[in-house]
Amino acid sequence: MLYSEKPKTSKVGLKVKYLGPYSKEMLNHYLRASDIVLFLSLKNLGSCFNTPIRFSEYLMSGMPILAVNLPNVREYIKDENFLFDINNEEDISNKIKNLINLIRENKLVFKAKIPSELDLKNTYLKLNKKLIDMAYDKI
Repeated sequence: MLYSEKPKTSKVGLKVKYLGPYSKEMLNHYLRASDIVLFLSLKNLGSCFNTPIRFSEYLMSGMPILAVNLPNVREYIKDENFLFDINNEEDISNKIKNLINLIRENKLVFKAKIPSELDLKNTYLKLNKKLIDMAYDKI
């Protein structure tokens, strides 16, 4: 997770800090202290069909999310300004710069579908099935 500490002044700061792994207990703290969440995921078969639980938690927080452009992510985020191609450094850089400018101008508007309880249950079911399949393959 990237974490941007809000400065004490009214200007948006550019402090970005990579936190590495973090606990669920710290998630809300980091989200409250950040202006935007950067959701990264490599594009592969699994990431195209499974929505990580963490992504759902970010959506439910209401925080703006800049996310990798994957089919399962596009179900929730429709605005191309918040989606980027993970293999295109220029696209990622331009999207981040654009969002920073919108934050500075207080013009950032983020709209996304909030996952329903059914969406979350399906995510957990897919994850459980994947774990069972992996365990079965090892037997």
